Amino acid sequence: MASQNMDNYSKVVSTDKSVADSMITRGQNGGMVQVIYDTYETASLANGDTLNVGVLPKGATFIGGDVVVDALGASTTLALGDSGDADRYMAAVSTSSAGVKAARAIAGIGYQATADTILYATLAGANATDARTISVVLMYTLD
Repeated sequence: MASQNMDNYSKVVSTDKSVADSMITRGQNGGMVQVIYDTYETASLANGDTLNVGVLPKGATFIGGDVVVDALGASTTLALGDSGDADRYMAAVSTSSAGVKAARAIAGIGYQATADTILYATLAGANATDARTISVVLMYTLD
């Protein structure tokens, strides 16, 4: 069996110091993990409404997270994105039953913000039942 290196690993172990130093940000290797955490209790949350979740700072690299929901009601979905891509971090997932939803969409993992970026969740499919909790825990690294 062959052993293969992932991209950044190859740069880290490179004997060419200019490759390692110029190509890897601290957000990709050795960066400090930062957390965005927030909760929301639903009250008149309607189909198509958005919830502002937090700000991904300029230069931050998104590395994943979770959205924890109570059952929001039949046919409801929730997506997590930003102004450039409404589901960059989590494609619309069913929220008709309670659970932990992974915010690890391919487009979002490793996404590096070029400016301070507001993250938001979008409710779709139906209006949410009132008095239900949505909690968000998102992680990113920053140089």
